[in-house]
Amino acid sequence: MSEVAHPRLVSLVREARGWSQKDLAEAAHVSQGFVSKVESGLLDLRGDHLTGVAAALDCPPQLLVDDTP
Repeated sequence: MSEVAHPRLVSLVREARGWSQKDLAEAAHVSQGFVSKVESGLLDLRGDHLTGVAAALDCPPQLLVDDTP
């Protein structure tokens, strides 16, 4: 998967679940720093990491890459 998640969508879905960055990191098996960098736009979320974060958030990966306004 070459698509990249939009940082703000990752934040919105995480916040909608009532999760902290640490909660998401634990569920997705990544570090809290990784989540922070993704949400800040400093690190692209793609490929297996995108799939893992989407699964942790219980949403399809396509939701996180959707560029519909």
